[in-house]
Amino acid sequence: GCTIWDAIPKVENSPLFQCCQQARTTGKPVSFEYLVPSLNTWFHVHVYPSEEGFYVYFQDITERKKSEETIRQSELRFRAIFNQSFTFLGVMTPDGLLIDVNELSLTATGLKREQVIGVHIWEVDLWRSLPHEASKLKEAVSKACIGQAVQFEIAYITSDGKKRIADTAIKPLLDEAGNVIYIIAEGSDITERTQAEERLRQSEKYFRALIENNPAGIVLTDANGIITYVSPSTTRL
Repeated sequence: GCTIWDAIPKVENSPLFQCCQQARTTGKPVSFEYLVPSLNTWFHVHVYPSEEGFYVYFQDITERKKSEETIRQSELRFRAIFNQSFTFLGVMTPDGLLIDVNELSLTATGLKREQVIGVHIWEVDLWRSLPHEASKLKEAVSKACIGQAVQFEIAYITSDGKKRIADTAIKPLLDEAGNVIYIIAEGSDITERTQAEERLRQSEKYFRALIENNPAGIVLTDANGIITYVSPSTTRL
């Protein structure tokens, strides 16, 4: 004949007490999740008002809450790795729709998250003025969609108008049945390396022209005395 608050005095002024009061006042059922610290147990509580008072049903959901916490921690670890990567990373649906990008991708390009999420990768502003590069991306996504990984170099224009080059890979992510569930895009900016290689090619071209047009005969050998180059003028001597 005692009240629930007399039977369990520690419950008074708790979320359980407040929800029971709400159910009694409004006349409508109330449900909520509730942790009992002393038991280290989670309950899903249902409170149903009645003419006599209310009925309270408790469902132990501790195992479900533990599973949810495990998943949450796993997601936090993934997010930390994803955002601390030194490469550009993006996650797409099989049809190329971007659903996530890491922070480096946004910082390096100057784009905001809302400018890329929900957009097909080849329609992102980075390739608005580079239709040929956008076509390369679209073709790569089509190949990844059927399970092929593709690697290539691609130009892009940052938000401040600078043209950059990235070494890019588009890869499928498969489920246990071998179906493509996501497509992963990753890339590294190689602009400085590409520029250095071009300067080296131009330098080699320049000095080769000087040698080949030099009237004096020029012969190059390796450390063993093996001839590795003979200028055209040498053959005319």
